[in-house]
Amino acid sequence: MNAQVCLGKPYLNPTRVDKLPGCKFIISSNGAILLHDYSRRETYNCVSCWAKMKGMKYWDALDDLYRIMPIYVSKYPQPSKSLRDSSRKSTIFIEPKVFSQEAIDYWGQRNVSLEQLERCETSVEQVLSYTIAYPDGSRMFFPKDLCFAYHFDNGIKLYFPNREKPRFKSSTDRNSVWHLRRGSDTLFVAKANKDMLVVENLCDYDLMSLSNEGSTPDILWKMPYGNIILGHDPDEAGLLGANKVMMELIHNEGIPTIHLHTGFVEGAKDWDELVCKRGVDFASDLFKQKLYEAV
Repeated sequence: MNAQVCLGKPYLNPTRVDKLPGCKFIISSNGAILLHDYSRRETYNCVSCWAKMKGMKYWDALDDLYRIMPIYVSKYPQPSKSLRDSSRKSTIFIEPKVFSQEAIDYWGQRNVSLEQLERCETSVEQVLSYTIAYPDGSRMFFPKDLCFAYHFDNGIKLYFPNREKPRFKSSTDRNSVWHLRRGSDTLFVAKANKDMLVVENLCDYDLMSLSNEGSTPDILWKMPYGNIILGHDPDEAGLLGANKVMMELIHNEGIPTIHLHTGFVEGAKDWDELVCKRGVDFASDLFKQKLYEAV
């Protein structure tokens, strides 16, 4: 650990047979020293580099480094055993950055404030880089387009708004939800995190986001609400998902439940699109109108 490295000097990649030095050490914004392989477009921290050199899984390499040099290597924070299980797809770590003007404009178009993004219940960060740690290794990425991280108690979901597919990378599951309590007897269940932030400014209800439109979190069946409103899309998939949840809530739980959607007014499939096209005042009026018609 007393070895010195020079920033900007080319090095051979220690994880493979490398004839020409094509790697350089870089420093991330949080001060971590990383090795970047320009020919392979791969970036390593000390753990992922050791793992690849020794043919170990990422978390085994961390344990091995801690055993060899506990003074220099911290074992924490690291996921619980359940998160390290090979049955999970991956674990995601991010390095955040200050919101760029492009990011501020993106959320501002939807009337979503920085206060909404920065609070703990609905934490959103813009991503400078992210690392995906698999059971057998890890890889770091530096997205050039907009990338946001949605934070949950049990993981992170990355959202790339300007991409077609895939727009998400996630270490979460169907029980990864946001729940914003505002003292209401009615719960609005949004189909996605972004939609929840938009709908927050259209009503005074408590709010919850789904991991995805086709999933139902276990916590939903335990919610002490007198009424539940579902915000699924009005397309075929959204209608099927909403009807499934409504049947469960009404017949099994006895909770009055309605499906409140845009009806493709102005060609908008959801409240997010409607706010972007016509503004928050128009969307708020339509929300109240649709609610009046539904009840």
